[in-house]
Amino acid sequence: MSRVTLKDVAKQAGVSVASVSNVLNGKTSKVTEETAKHILLVAQQMKYFKNPIAAALKSGTTNTILILLPTLDKTRTKQPLLQDNPFFTDFLSGIEKATSQNQLSCSFVRVSEAHEIDSIINGPTPKGVITLGNLSDTVLEKIASWPFRTIMVDNVKFFNDYSANDNLINYYIDDHEMGSLAINHLFECGHKNIVLLFGRLSDSAVHLARYQGVVDKRQSTNGDMKLTLIETELSIDAVRDVFPKIKNTIEDAGATAVLCMADILAIGCMQAASQHKLNIPGDFSLMGMDNLKLLDYLPYRLTTIDQNIVNRGFHAVQKIINEHEIFDYDFNVIEGETVLKV
Repeated sequence: MSRVTLKDVAKQAGVSVASVSNVLNGKTSKVTEETAKHILLVAQQMKYFKNPIAAALKSGTTNTILILLPTLDKTRTKQPLLQDNPFFTDFLSGIEKATSQNQLSCSFVRVSEAHEIDSIINGPTPKGVITLGNLSDTVLEKIASWPFRTIMVDNVKFFNDYSANDNLINYYIDDHEMGSLAINHLFECGHKNIVLLFGRLSDSAVHLARYQGVVDKRQSTNGDMKLTLIETELSIDAVRDVFPKIKNTIEDAGATAVLCMADILAIGCMQAASQHKLNIPGDFSLMGMDNLKLLDYLPYRLTTIDQNIVNRGFHAVQKIINEHEIFDYDFNVIEGETVLKV
């Protein structure tokens, strides 16, 4: 069965195609109220639906939010974006909720080279763009001057390195404060010898900011805290590889707690500890950061810092729709069963 067109509706209603187009697009001033109602009734009876793709081609704009992601790196055995990091799953859940409520759609686009950005610039104008992950410098250079309203998620370095235009929004949380709050909680629980399990500091400004927050808070304790930094890839499998170092620091150097810069690393710690016959929190206390929704499915509650990830995704879309939208975040320590006072 062929798709019903504007011409079909116009013929059935006995009016011009222009009249049907105007009424179905909300422009009813050029026809009588009776005619407008008649056209809407005929369109409904004929099961006519607007073609959003055709409308986009005609107007040059869409109701689509583009989610810009880095191209998968084939040289790495594990890709930390989306499939290995539930942070992105939570953030995208918020995006999906907001787009649904605002009758928008979202589309994923992976890019690695500047010419791939050109195809977006030369295509239909998106409602807005949200960037996730570490995009290449050549891609960022293009984004720095393009015309789309764009949310740059957790990429403060971009705004330090490039001259951002008015269409670009620096959308980040205070990761320094998150790190500071986390280490302070362990310190107040009596822990003074702590392993820091972090993603590689050179990989992300987020990793570095959280680490710097920890270090700065340590200085405020007059150095009365020993920290051992262990860096790894941001995945559960990677934690298994470095866990022997963590175990040695606990058993030989007297560490009493492990602070993970992300919950995904803490989950890896839980699994590895079980394999090495170590008990949490009996043998060592464990704390994460982020408060992933995934934690609700664990057998016991991880102590972590809540940054309200789903709400961040939701408000990223709201910020595109309304530039005056304000996202107020408050970090909260979620006390679970994995940290003991010593």
